[in-house]
Amino acid sequence: GMITEERLTNILSHPKVEAYFQTLDIDVQESANLFHIIDNGDGEVTLDEFIDGIMRCKGQARAVDQVAMRFEVAKLDTKITELIVALRVAGVIPYSTPKGARGESFTKE
Repeated sequence: GMITEERLTNILSHPKVEAYFQTLDIDVQESANLFHIIDNGDGEVTLDEFIDGIMRCKGQARAVDQVAMRFEVAKLDTKITELIVALRVAGVIPYSTPKGARGESFTKE
Protein backbone atom coordinates (compact mmCIF):
# COMPACT_ATOMS: atom_id res chain seq x y z
CA GLY A 1 0.00 0.00 0.00
CA MET A 2 0.80 3.67 0.05
CA ILE A 3 1.64 5.85 3.05
CA THR A 4 0.70 9.52 3.23
CA GLU A 5 2.65 12.11 5.21
CA GLU A 6 -0.03 12.13 7.91
CA ARG A 7 0.03 8.34 8.26
CA LEU A 8 3.85 8.24 8.39
CA THR A 9 3.83 10.93 11.10
CA ASN A 10 1.32 8.83 13.03
CA ILE A 11 3.37 5.66 12.67
CA LEU A 12 6.63 7.36 13.65
CA SER A 13 5.04 8.85 16.77
CA HIS A 14 4.74 5.42 18.43
CA PRO A 15 7.49 4.96 21.05
CA LYS A 16 8.41 1.45 19.87
CA VAL A 17 8.74 2.60 16.26
CA GLU A 18 10.80 5.61 17.33
CA ALA A 19 13.07 3.35 19.41
CA TYR A 20 13.56 1.01 16.46
CA PHE A 21 14.54 3.86 14.16
CA GLN A 22 16.95 5.14 16.83
CA THR A 23 18.74 1.78 16.60
CA LEU A 24 19.20 2.59 12.89
CA ASP A 25 20.54 6.06 13.81
CA ILE A 26 17.55 7.71 12.11
CA ASP A 27 15.96 10.69 13.84
CA VAL A 28 12.20 10.51 13.35
CA GLN A 29 11.47 13.74 15.23
CA GLU A 30 11.19 15.60 11.92
CA SER A 31 8.84 13.18 10.21
CA ALA A 32 7.73 15.79 7.65
CA ASN A 33 11.30 16.18 6.42
CA LEU A 34 11.73 12.42 6.41
CA PHE A 35 8.56 12.02 4.34
CA HIS A 36 9.66 14.60 1.76
CA ILE A 37 13.08 12.99 1.50
CA ILE A 38 11.50 9.61 0.83
CA ASP A 39 8.58 10.76 -1.37
CA ASN A 40 9.16 10.92 -5.12
CA GLY A 41 6.85 13.92 -5.42
CA ASP A 42 3.44 12.27 -5.69
CA GLY A 43 2.44 12.84 -2.05
CA GLU A 44 2.52 9.17 -1.13
CA VAL A 45 5.29 6.73 -0.30
CA THR A 46 5.41 3.17 -1.56
CA LEU A 47 7.14 0.39 0.36
CA ASP A 48 10.06 0.52 -2.09
CA GLU A 49 10.39 4.31 -1.72
CA PHE A 50 10.24 3.96 2.05
CA ILE A 51 12.95 1.28 2.23
CA ASP A 52 15.20 3.08 -0.27
CA GLY A 53 14.75 6.41 1.53
CA ILE A 54 15.37 4.97 4.98
CA MET A 55 18.54 3.24 3.80
CA ARG A 56 19.79 6.56 2.39
CA CYS A 57 19.05 8.27 5.72
CA LYS A 58 20.68 5.62 7.88
CA GLY A 59 23.54 7.00 9.93
CA GLN A 60 24.26 10.32 11.54
CA ALA A 61 21.90 13.27 11.32
CA ARG A 62 24.29 14.92 8.88
CA ALA A 63 23.59 12.11 6.42
CA VAL A 64 19.87 12.95 6.58
CA ASP A 65 20.71 16.61 6.01
CA GLN A 66 22.78 15.71 2.95
CA VAL A 67 19.98 13.60 1.52
CA ALA A 68 17.50 16.43 2.16
CA MET A 69 19.82 18.90 0.46
CA ARG A 70 20.22 16.60 -2.56
CA PHE A 71 16.44 16.34 -2.80
CA GLU A 72 16.00 20.11 -2.65
CA VAL A 73 18.71 20.69 -5.28
CA ALA A 74 17.04 18.17 -7.59
CA LYS A 75 13.69 19.96 -7.17
CA LEU A 76 15.33 23.31 -7.92
CA ASP A 77 17.06 21.88 -10.98
CA THR A 78 13.74 20.64 -12.33
CA LYS A 79 12.01 23.96 -11.67
CA ILE A 80 14.81 25.98 -13.27
CA THR A 81 14.82 23.73 -16.33
CA GLU A 82 11.03 24.12 -16.64
CA LEU A 83 11.38 27.91 -16.30
CA ILE A 84 14.08 28.08 -19.00
CA VAL A 85 11.94 26.03 -21.37
CA ALA A 86 8.87 28.21 -20.70
CA LEU A 87 10.88 31.41 -21.25
CA ARG A 88 12.25 30.05 -24.53
CA VAL A 89 8.81 28.98 -25.75
CA ALA A 90 7.44 32.43 -24.86
CA GLY A 91 10.28 34.04 -26.80
CA VAL A 92 11.66 35.83 -23.76
CA ILE A 93 15.09 34.22 -24.08
CA PRO A 94 16.71 32.80 -27.19
CA TYR A 95 17.43 29.11 -27.65
CA SER A 96 21.16 29.80 -27.88
CA THR A 97 22.37 31.40 -24.68
CA PRO A 98 25.84 31.95 -23.24
CA LYS A 99 27.52 29.20 -21.31
CA GLY A 100 26.96 28.95 -17.55
CA ALA A 101 29.50 29.70 -14.85
CA ARG A 102 30.89 26.16 -15.08
CA GLY A 103 31.01 26.18 -18.86
CA GLU A 104 27.85 24.13 -19.40
CA SER A 105 25.69 24.98 -22.37
CA PHE A 106 22.04 25.80 -21.91
CA THR A 107 21.14 25.00 -25.48
CA LYS A 108 19.62 21.84 -26.86
CA GLU A 109 22.28 19.72 -28.47
